[in-house]
Amino acid sequence: MKSILGLVAAFSLSFSVFAADCNEAISKDRFDGLYENIEAQHNDQQRYRLILAFSNRECISVAQMTEFLSLITDHKIKFSTVKDSYNLLFDLENRTLLLAEFSEHEQTLINKEISK
Repeated sequence: MKSILGLVAAFSLSFSVFAADCNEAISKDRFDGLYENIEAQHNDQQRYRLILAFSNRECISVAQMTEFLSLITDHKIKFSTVKDSYNLLFDLENRTLLLAEFSEHEQTLINKEISK
């Protein structure tokens, strides 16, 4: 019985894991809560995982993602975070603003994610 209940719970959660069609970015209060959770992580790898999870289920703007990225110090992890969340961001017209701190080669790799 517990296994059936677990399967039902997992199945119902799978519907809410991804952000729905967004009309606007998350609120300031919601963002602040997510930011505190990310900030509390012990290292950049944990921050990466949490940012990616939030990006999959929340409507995050480029400006909000930029603030999340400020918490990551390792350039490679910052690059991976942008590359892996690039297509998940709310305001598509502003996504290129995230590319400024990356090399031309890194920008090319990130832009390949758009075509996937």
